[in-house]
Amino acid sequence: MAVEFADPEKNEEEEKQNATLTDSDTTERFFLNLTSAGAFGDERLIPAVFQEIAISFHASLTQLGLLTLAGALSASLMYPISGVLGDSYYRSRIILWSLVGVAISTIGLALSVSYEQMLVVKALNGICIGLLVPSLQSLVGDMHDALHRGRGFGMLAFTGIIGAVVGSMLAT
Repeated sequence: MAVEFADPEKNEEEEKQNATLTDSDTTERFFLNLTSAGAFGDERLIPAVFQEIAISFHASLTQLGLLTLAGALSASLMYPISGVLGDSYYRSRIILWSLVGVAISTIGLALSVSYEQMLVVKALNGICIGLLVPSLQSLVGDMHDALHRGRGFGMLAFTGIIGAVVGSMLAT
């Protein structure tokens, strides 16, 4: 299998042709990246306030670790399901409804009155994030042509990390 390298002159011409984005494309990319920032920021909220959770619910380090595990495990189990759903339904609707679920479950985390309740809500939050991320990545992949797909994924990852940093800072 031979590796083909892109022709720089051809790439510049294609970039100029593809550089004109409509307002709707720009708005959609903005909101997809904003969604990524929100999702990754939401994942960092619980670890940022472990000390407060431990004091409020008399939780041990193991129980705090279980909160993180519940979110991560439920999200990872939902990734393959989200991929199948994304192939069968509109990805934008999956993103919308999973965002609604993330918002509701994040509010539920804040309103939890017991450790057990927080554990269940964190698992539900992970399910919603698990539905969100693959659909978000697929939509970004569909929006960019082969020459610009790396830029799209790079920007998605960048905004996700910025969201994680901001989410951690706001929580503390």
